[in-house]
Amino acid sequence: MGHKREGVMNPELKKRDKEQAAQLKEAKKRWLKELEEEPKVECIVRNHDFLNQGVPIEFTFRRVKKYTIKDGETVTLPLSVYNHINSMQVPAPVTVQDFTTGQMKTDFSHKRARFTATLTEKGIASLQSMVSAPARKTKEASQ
Repeated sequence: MGHKREGVMNPELKKRDKEQAAQLKEAKKRWLKELEEEPKVECIVRNHDFLNQGVPIEFTFRRVKKYTIKDGETVTLPLSVYNHINSMQVPAPVTVQDFTTGQMKTDFSHKRARFTATLTEKGIASLQSMVSAPARKTKEASQ
């Protein structure tokens, strides 16, 4: 018979795992605080996924905050979340003619937006104030 010790963990590994879990918990608290302190923009979020148009978008941003946003809903989001939503690209295969053979083929190099977040007038104004605020601070500091 073998000498397997199921269910018994090396004390050093157990200690290491506890330390790593504590570090991750602290990091998540810090990331959440940074996210909450980040400048916000108001935008309208759209789901362009063909099969799921009209379905709410659900995701966890940076493993610290869960978002559920209805398709077409106007929301106020941290700038990094706004950028994240607009960065979601999916393949958009296109049928094209091969110039050498004349045959039709599928080109997989095209991409399309899966979701979009479009700034409202209020969102544009807040973004403009974010851009002009550092310029004002720099100008004031130089005087």
